[in-house]
Amino acid sequence: MNSPKTKYLAFPYIVWMIGFTVIPLALIVYYAILTWSGYELATRARQAVSTMPQFTMGQVYMIFPVAGVLCIVGAVINLLVTLTVKEEGKEEKA
Repeated sequence: MNSPKTKYLAFPYIVWMIGFTVIPLALIVYYAILTWSGYELATRARQAVSTMPQFTMGQVYMIFPVAGVLCIVGAVINLLVTLTVKEEGKEEKA
């Protein structure tokens, strides 16, 4: 079962799993920076008047932190699914 051919074929799986772990972590960091920057922008523009009379620019810019939080939640869920998936063909040991 452990022939060199099967070990060679298992190598890309490890590379893919590292990629599927590192990329979501980088996305979480990026979305956290986006969320923080969007929050700072929204608080600085709180009193500025937008082209829509009933909203201030702070209210309009609050979409950045809201979207950032939603993206972080999605990236965390994706990371958890990736880390909990079993390799195909492996049986669970009791």
